[in-house]
Amino acid sequence: MTAPADARQARETWMRYDTFRISSRIATPSAVNGASSFANLATFPSISFFNARTRPEVGQEYTNVEDKGGVEYPIYIESVGIRFVCPSPLLTDLTPNGGCMSKMFQDELPEHCSCEFKIGQDTKLILKPFMMPPGYGPMGSAAYTQWLNQSFVAIENSGSPVLGNRFQQIEDMIAVPAKTPIELKVNFGPEALFLLNRMTLWDLDLYEGAEPGTTDETTPAMAKIEASIRGVRLVQQRGELFAS
Repeated sequence: MTAPADARQARETWMRYDTFRISSRIATPSAVNGASSFANLATFPSISFFNARTRPEVGQEYTNVEDKGGVEYPIYIESVGIRFVCPSPLLTDLTPNGGCMSKMFQDELPEHCSCEFKIGQDTKLILKPFMMPPGYGPMGSAAYTQWLNQSFVAIENSGSPVLGNRFQQIEDMIAVPAKTPIELKVNFGPEALFLLNRMTLWDLDLYEGAEPGTTDETTPAMAKIEASIRGVRLVQQRGELFAS
């Protein structure tokens, strides 16, 4: 069936985001669910985004991907971004090294990773994580330390939270037809795997305060690696017949 001559598509700015999680509360670690610890993450030589999990599988707070097999609509991709997030210990009896865990995950680990962005079978970008900052999220830092009970608070971000800081296409945006698979793969180098295994000396139970129903002194936290693409998608307007 051929689209009528007057068929139209709405052009809408759209961001596609996807998250790989690390937390002791992830009971069944997998490429979809995430890792249960930093050591568990080290068993994944690489992790993928946009083709590994969907919104019904993990929740809209972690991804808005509807179809792992390809984009739902034609889309022109303008920029790509990634961020590493790890909550800082807050008012806990952790050692000073433990207090540096969030800094290691957010600042040091990305230095030893690479990213590959593919459209179908074509590799469009090969970058380091810090070359593609997300352009959003908290920014700034603060720290407080005392002799007997070390306390540490930090709010950090890869680059200023301005969308113009993302990695952008200099020429035309990347045109992606509907149903075309896309993937952003993060590869962990040997030094990254070494750091992840060393970080296992500390855990992600960062928050002071018992887990309900337990005698624990801390509450499990969650680290994340979050990828996003920004662009213009073409969608069917209400009352029109064709979306692609």
